Amino acid sequence: MLWKLNSLTFIYLLMKKFLFFMCVFVSFTAQSQTITWNGSSNNVWSNASNWDLGIVPNSSYDVVIPSGSIVTLSSDANVKSINLQGTAQLNLGNTLSILANSTFGPNTTVTWSYGGLSAGGTSNVSLSAMGLINVTSVYGKSIVGKLTLEL
Repeated sequence: MLWKLNSLTFIYLLMKKFLFFMCVFVSFTAQSQTITWNGSSNNVWSNASNWDLGIVPNSSYDVVIPSGSIVTLSSDANVKSINLQGTAQLNLGNTLSILANSTFGPNTTVTWSYGGLSAGGTSNVSLSAMGLINVTSVYGKSIVGKLTLEL
């Protein structure tokens, strides 16, 4: 009987450590990460090789588009946040859904030909647009959700 007690104690301690490490792992993977545009292949947002992590960003990522970059969004995209820097250009041809406050910097250019800007979650999202936003026409554009566009 003593052997079973020790064996059960060992299994209990092993399971306890396993659960601890799983909790730590989940907490690290659940946090958002920063992903940065490098444009190494072309200017297409949905091309994974254009991003420093080799994947297309999703709603878990804070997106950084550095100065001098030209990015074309031709399919819907979801991000945690987006930060256009310097002289970056974003050609918005489909819906960009943003979960957290974001910035289009002072010298950036956004050409909005189609699609929408959307607050993807249930909380208020502020988009500070200090640069130039070219709206090619009023047709086919929308601002959806609790998104405040600060011009």
